[in-house]
Amino acid sequence: MTEQKLITLITGASGGIGEYLAYQFAAQGEDLLLVARSEDKLQKLSAKIEARYKVKVAIFTLDLSAQNACDRLDKYVNDNGFSVKHLVNNAGFGLNGSMAKLDSDEQLNMIDLNVRALADLSLRYLADVTKNAGGIMNVASTISFMAAPYMGVYGATKAFVLSFTEALAQENVNKNIKISAICPGPTKTGFGVRSHIDRSDLFDYVPTMSAEEVAKIAFQGYMRGQVIVVTGISNKPLPYLVRLTPRWMLRKIASRLMSTER
Repeated sequence: MTEQKLITLITGASGGIGEYLAYQFAAQGEDLLLVARSEDKLQKLSAKIEARYKVKVAIFTLDLSAQNACDRLDKYVNDNGFSVKHLVNNAGFGLNGSMAKLDSDEQLNMIDLNVRALADLSLRYLADVTKNAGGIMNVASTISFMAAPYMGVYGATKAFVLSFTEALAQENVNKNIKISAICPGPTKTGFGVRSHIDRSDLFDYVPTMSAEEVAKIAFQGYMRGQVIVVTGISNKPLPYLVRLTPRWMLRKIASRLMSTER
């Protein structure tokens, strides 16, 4: 029987937090499978990582929000004799604006990527990561802890990620695996431009972090076995403040920070 090759599978790996998480795992000697839509960026990143860390890096160009995308990825994994040790579900996007004005197909596509693909891959590779004593890292957000007017669908998808990951972690608490939800605050990546949240007041009032800083903290928390990893000192009090603040007030504050329609 051919021995399977252990890999760390990272989605949304062509830039931002996903790219720097790839560096973190590679530095530990983990071979990688990087997945994203941009083949050119993946090729450049894989060459850089292989040269720097002497690990093997495979790439697979894929839009995970597309129909049957997870089946296509799984076929690639099986055809190449890979077995997933660590799964990093980082792929996702957001949209800023009122739900009534944003394109409904784009908002539903966001759910397909941020929720359906993440849950599919988590469930699909849970047996693999358990067998290989690895784990699952799902990238959520500090927005997971509250309603998010003007990023309503995005916030709801990240609330799902947090709740889903916590439950999955508890169900597998007695197994030798790590399951973490990463909750970054505002981060300097291409996310702000694509979502248009960079036009709001959020980045003016809430401290931002670099993708490299977020990835380092995320990786360290994951390796320690933390279920919820809130990145950044200024973000850590947020889950506790949210519990003490009336929800109507949280909605007003979030609306003020995130609206670009004033």
